[in-house]
Amino acid sequence: FEEIFQNQFKENDKYLKEEVKTDSVEEGKESYVAIKKSKWRRMDYLKHSFNFSTFKEISFLQELEHPNIVKIRDIFFKDISIYVVLEYMVGDLHQLVHKDKASLSPSHVKYIMKEILTGLQFMHDKNIMHRDLKPGNLLISDKGEIRYADFGIARYYEREMLHDKETDSAQLTRNVCTRYYKPPEILYGANEYDFSVDIWGVGCIMAEITLGRHLFQGENELDQLNKIFSTLGNAVEDNWPGVSELPNYIEYDCEIQEDLDTLFSSQTEDFIDLIKNMIILDPSKRFTVKDALEHKYFTSEPPAC
Repeated sequence: FEEIFQNQFKENDKYLKEEVKTDSVEEGKESYVAIKKSKWRRMDYLKHSFNFSTFKEISFLQELEHPNIVKIRDIFFKDISIYVVLEYMVGDLHQLVHKDKASLSPSHVKYIMKEILTGLQFMHDKNIMHRDLKPGNLLISDKGEIRYADFGIARYYEREMLHDKETDSAQLTRNVCTRYYKPPEILYGANEYDFSVDIWGVGCIMAEITLGRHLFQGENELDQLNKIFSTLGNAVEDNWPGVSELPNYIEYDCEIQEDLDTLFSSQTEDFIDLIKNMIILDPSKRFTVKDALEHKYFTSEPPAC
């Protein structure tokens, strides 16, 4: 994968031109870092404030030290902005698949999925939901390593905190996940959810890097559900107990246009079985990240590379 990645990005100056070049005392040579800028914003009740998501992201990045998570190098303030200094990545998975049209072999896909799931397992073991998994938030190093980024809407998951007992109000926002990777329970307005929202996103990414296009590309949230049901079948009580009680539930009557078996007919049985267990309507039936990593897909031929 390192070889194909370097071939795709070797002539791409876009990221280099946007980065700040510094002297690396540790390595004794020039190196690049990425700078993420966040400005002050005016508030009615305070003179100035930063977007809370900026501080959340800084907090998570400081806590999460892992080979598959982008490293934070420094933080500094200047004028009315805060700058977060991150290790330099030369691209991301969205660019590789959609802009550079990289042709990824089954072995490359397997390598990428192992990297994604390994990083996600580390987060889930620490009770952290990312809640915005998509190729654009999966950065790639010059060696082809996958790094998670953008933790602005990540949060800790604690079942006992789902409701405020005094007000009986929901504690989890529905404003999570980018539309193409948003699971059906969120589209139906669920205010109680868990790590399975990330697993749905991983399944969509696996499909996307294999097909070279988005799996579900709705024009709005209602159409997003239509696209999902046209592949997986309609959400009803028989296949998803409790779905009709979700706040924004609407009964659909979609005919299946192309199911997962048809979409991935050229892939192995292990590939299809894994993706079917991540992209499943009922969140309680989805694989955990541990289930996914232990699936025989990762030990069967062809090997990851």
